[in-house]
Amino acid sequence: MFYEPPVRLCISSVNSRWIGGLLLVHLILVAKQCSAQQIRLIPYIPEQVFAVGSNITLTCIFEDVELYKDNSLWQAWQLPDYVAKHPELSDASHRLSQTYVKNGTHMISTMTLTNAETKDTGYFGCTVRLFRLRDENYEVKQYVYVSSNDNNVFIDDQQGGMKNSTFIFEHGNSGLVPCKSTHPNVTVSLIRNSRNLLSEPNSNWLMESKRGLILHQATFEDTGDYQCIGTVNNISTKIFFKIFVEGIELIRVDNIADPWEGNNVTLICRANTNPEFASPPEWFFKSKFDMSTLKRINETGPSEGIKISLTNDELGVYESRLELLNVNRQTTHREFKCNSKIDNKTVSKEISFFITGPDHSWIIYGLILPIGIIVLVMIFVAIIVVIRRRYCASCDIEESSCCVCLLGLLNCLQMCTYCCLAASDFSS
Repeated sequence: MFYEPPVRLCISSVNSRWIGGLLLVHLILVAKQCSAQQIRLIPYIPEQVFAVGSNITLTCIFEDVELYKDNSLWQAWQLPDYVAKHPELSDASHRLSQTYVKNGTHMISTMTLTNAETKDTGYFGCTVRLFRLRDENYEVKQYVYVSSNDNNVFIDDQQGGMKNSTFIFEHGNSGLVPCKSTHPNVTVSLIRNSRNLLSEPNSNWLMESKRGLILHQATFEDTGDYQCIGTVNNISTKIFFKIFVEGIELIRVDNIADPWEGNNVTLICRANTNPEFASPPEWFFKSKFDMSTLKRINETGPSEGIKISLTNDELGVYESRLELLNVNRQTTHREFKCNSKIDNKTVSKEISFFITGPDHSWIIYGLILPIGIIVLVMIFVAIIVVIRRRYCASCDIEESSCCVCLLGLLNCLQMCTYCCLAASDFSS
């Protein structure tokens, strides 16, 4: 071993602040990295699979306890919704136990959930909060599957005891059906009318294994009966559920461009409401002469030029069609509103459009433009005749009628003289 003398760092006063700043940034980054490692779950893996009836045990360890005061630490467990939100249904008071131990350097908590059920599937997490000048939260979580040969899928009871597994979504919005698998190897299918909606192109359904089935932009046609099927090792189990899409929509048929004057315009208002408070849609309009007031349209006896028809299909969807006959830019109203009731509350949609006249450009290009050109030619010829009469009086107009002054007014005299000579030579 060779002796190595200590190295002395000499920092000038000019660079000391700059280097000190770098050291401070380095210490902050190291502190953040270390803080991320202060809390962990044992076993330290992202997910686990437990069999039905077994015990789920997790241990949360928080380090460096000696750096904080006793009253500045708070620790808690996060549990799946079925256990946390419905303790009576899940019997959490008898199945769940937690222990806490703290020594000079560590705070250790162990959570045990006995007699695991498939609905216990979900995220288990541990959170530690530090109460200081600025509160800090440290969290770690792990996903737990509770597998069963009898139930490859289950519906997470997030609504507190669903009676008939019916999910109510609002028209145009997205909705979640928490049908989840009980094992990571389970393949989930969504069946309606013998079709797997998850495998169809351009489907508005999406499956997220740890959340469930997601419906994007629900429509009234999505109302109906479904099957959530889970398959693993050629064994399938299924769960039935229903979807009811409530709300209101208002559209114009052939809503591509503004309607032409003289054509018919059809507006369709569709409403799907709770049958207990069901009511057909109602129509209103804003007058062209009073835009601040909405006026009700009498469905049984609408005014002239308006026709209304109402139907109610097997899904309970009301469809009211309002037809405007022979629309006119001067008299036809162009702003309409449709009202309906959902859960005894009034909801509405509005629509407006412009009325355009027929395209008369063919008149401009096919008739007016040629007439304009002829008029300009006649004016030009008249000017030439006047100039010739004035400057070429000796010229025989009839004999030189073929001569046209093309060189401008300054050369008209010379041109007319040339034309007269040419005309005389031709006549001879």
